[in-house]
Amino acid sequence: MTDAAPQGYGWVSIVGTVIGMLVVAALAWRLVQRQEQGDAAFEEKLKADDDRAARGRAEESGAGREGGDARPGDGTSRTP
Repeated sequence: MTDAAPQGYGWVSIVGTVIGMLVVAALAWRLVQRQEQGDAAFEEKLKADDDRAARGRAEESGAGREGGDARPGDGTSRTP
């Protein structure tokens, strides 16, 4: 005897799994929406975070190419 589910019930477990995932997604969506609604400065915080990340990426991509601050393996090394 095997531990596998009977052949006729495979679709039931698939449907049950999909419904369960949809329920979890709906609950997560409601939780996030409630948290966003409760934070009046949420958009400003997101914008500030995006701006800070963009500055960090710009600084990181420019580092080593202009000031002689070469990092190993980035193609900017000045050693022969």
